[in-house]
Amino acid sequence: MTRAFISLYFIIVLSVIFVGWGLDRVWQLYIIMDDVKTPYEVPFYQALEITVSNIVENKEMTETQKSVFLKRFLEDFSSTLDIEVDVISIDDIAGSSISDDIDMGQLISIVQEDGDKSVYKRIGKTRLVLQANSFTPTANVPSRLYYIFIVIFYSLIALVVYFWLWPLT
Repeated sequence: MTRAFISLYFIIVLSVIFVGWGLDRVWQLYIIMDDVKTPYEVPFYQALEITVSNIVENKEMTETQKSVFLKRFLEDFSSTLDIEVDVISIDDIAGSSISDDIDMGQLISIVQEDGDKSVYKRIGKTRLVLQANSFTPTANVPSRLYYIFIVIFYSLIALVVYFWLWPLT
């Protein structure tokens, strides 16, 4: 009886580890592949990039005027649309895995676990990057997919225990 209990214990522990690890890998693959942008997002950030690029590359303004005008524009823009927008140097994100994609001018979206989304877009040919952070009001509400994975996880554990106990009956 002790041997059966110990083997059941190890089977449950190992199945929790392996099933949890497997579902975590599937979850990570799903999240990485789920970088679908909404239809308005790409043109919106391209238009914002063009506007900021025109300010930065304006030959008629001094660097101080550009800086003040850009700061005012981004503050107004951020307060109007409830999107935190900032301009950072590409060197601030150098060395990260996404810096090469940003350097090529691609629009990069990153969604954090709490639902906040950050978007990065290089401004023209400059060494500046447009960083926009949007905040979702439903950030703490788990998705339907999360609940599906929880059900699959516990169902697989129950299936392992069932198959272990089946010969004993």
